[in-house]
Amino acid sequence: MDGWPKTVRPCGTDQGTPLSPRALISPSRPHVPRQAALRRFDFPFPLDEAAALEIYTEDPGCGTYLLRHLDWGWVWAGEDSKPWRRVVELARSRGDESLAWSLYRAQIQLKDWRRDALEDCRTLRDPEALVASLERRHPRAGRGNLGDGFIQLLESRGEDVIPYVSRHLGQVYGGYFTNGAAGKLATLARKRGWRELWAAAARISLPEKGFNAELRGELEDGKISVDEQRANLALLAGVSREWNFGPIGFVRRWRRFRRCSG
Repeated sequence: MDGWPKTVRPCGTDQGTPLSPRALISPSRPHVPRQAALRRFDFPFPLDEAAALEIYTEDPGCGTYLLRHLDWGWVWAGEDSKPWRRVVELARSRGDESLAWSLYRAQIQLKDWRRDALEDCRTLRDPEALVASLERRHPRAGRGNLGDGFIQLLESRGEDVIPYVSRHLGQVYGGYFTNGAAGKLATLARKRGWRELWAAAARISLPEKGFNAELRGELEDGKISVDEQRANLALLAGVSREWNFGPIGFVRRWRRFRRCSG
């Protein structure tokens, strides 16, 4: 390959000296294009923070490469995982907010996200600014159950955060034997009179038994008019969850109306 040192081997065999991508993009090798060096080492393996920080220090334009090679240890380590805080700090010091927020969303621990989101609730009085900030820091799908955090946000700011919470109910789950955080969220919404949020939480977040319980409660509620009952049942109808894989999509719908009504 033109421009590449002959000793470079991607797997470090005895045919040459093994080099890391951070070594290849260092100033001592100006003849090797930085992006070409990163592409040569674009293997499906994660970086640790030390390597990511060294690469980003040498090449501020490598953000896309870093995001493709995140350390996914948090999947197994949970709350004990360690996000790339030093990389985030360096990105912010350079004004690279896009990379800083992308790393935040991908690696933030839920306890830290809850703390930061509640701070937004305390300091941002404008509802639109609040929702925009919450969306900017929203954890990537797969980070865990956000139900308890959503409940805290709703208790703090009420209707101001409903647009944000409603968009992310797919990241709220109930347990197999209990309704868990999803049940608490649906109960809170029902008690506060947030009917659309209640119905969406029941349909999207609750397990089948929990959904049936909410449906049965509507059918047996003698305190509301027939028109209100019909409106609430209409809100409960529809798709529960949806998964898309390119041109193929799957949806889940609850089907227990006959059993609940009879």
